[in-house]
Amino acid sequence: MEKKGSFKGEKKEKLIKVNEEKLLKEIDKVERRLTKKIEANTNEIRSIEKRLNGEIKKLDRKIESEVKRLDEKINNIGAEVIKHSLMLEEIKKNMVTKEIYNVLDEMVVILRRLDQERVFTSEWIRRIESDVEKNKIDIEKNKEDIKKIKEKIGMREES
Repeated sequence: MEKKGSFKGEKKEKLIKVNEEKLLKEIDKVERRLTKKIEANTNEIRSIEKRLNGEIKKLDRKIESEVKRLDEKINNIGAEVIKHSLMLEEIKKNMVTKEIYNVLDEMVVILRRLDQERVFTSEWIRRIESDVEKNKIDIEKNKEDIKKIKEKIGMREES
């Protein structure tokens, strides 16, 4: 019985070996297919990575270009702000200057009026002085006439 059992054992071992070899071959086939698929996927990933890097570079250039354009725009806006600020300062100075000129004009008007009043007052004083001088002359003449009349009528002047 030992012989039969050992024959069965050998057959079993042979079957196991054959099954092992079949399994190993199958595993090799599966491994090769998986390796090919992994390589194909790796190549596809590399291709996608290259495209993505290319797109990223394009976007970087676009962003850089847009940033430069915006920087220029900001610089232009800054220059305009400075220009308008200077213009506003000039307008402000002109307004202050106009206000000063308006005040000076008002002062000139007042000074002209004062000068006219001075001229009229001087003329008025000169006329009054002239009248006073005429009146003095008339008074002196009247005194002389009175003195002559008194002498004619015999009156003496009391001094």
